[in-house]
Amino acid sequence: LFRSITSTDGVYTCTEQGSVSCTADADGNSNSAAYLAGTGYYYCSGTELTSTTSGTDERTYCMWAKILEYNEGGLWDAGSYSDCEEFSLRTTDTAMRVQNWGSSCDWDSSNSIDGSWAHYCLSFDGTTSYLYIDGSLDSSMETALDTTNTRLDIGTYYNGENIFNGDIDEFRIYSEC
Repeated sequence: LFRSITSTDGVYTCTEQGSVSCTADADGNSNSAAYLAGTGYYYCSGTELTSTTSGTDERTYCMWAKILEYNEGGLWDAGSYSDCEEFSLRTTDTAMRVQNWGSSCDWDSSNSIDGSWAHYCLSFDGTTSYLYIDGSLDSSMETALDTTNTRLDIGTYYNGENIFNGDIDEFRIYSEC
C-alpha cells in the first residue's frame, strides 16, 4: 500500500509498523487503501524528505482519510517535537488538529467528519499554514514553522503512540503551497 510515496522531489521508502490491512478506497476499489484500526502505521525515510519538510520552506501534504474514531491519532506526523518544529495533522477527541507543537502554533478545525472519506491538505507558504478539507479552506493561522528533521510517520502521531483509527489513501507531498 504505502511501500513508497511519490512526491514532487522524489520517492520515499515506507515500512509498516504493527498491523495494517487492506480496504476499499474512496471510489470503492477493493484492497486499494490502508485500514489502520489503531494498530499499525508507516515509518517513511528518504533523502528527499530533507528538502520537503525542512526549515521554513513552502510545502503541502495531502491525504484521503476516513475517520472511524477521534482518538488523538495522526494522519501524518513530520518534524521534531519542539516548539513550531512539527508539521502534522491529527485527530483530537472531537476534531482535526493542525499540530505544529506548541500552543502558539496549533489549532483545531471547526469541522469533524466521521465515517466517510474526505480529502485533507495542510499547506504552509512560509508564514501561514492552511487546512483544506475536500478542497475548501477550513482554517488558517500565521505560524513561525521551522521543521528541523526528516522524520515522517503516516497514520500516527507522536512516535507511534497515537495510531489513527480509520482508512487512509493517496498520501502526497508537494514542495509548494
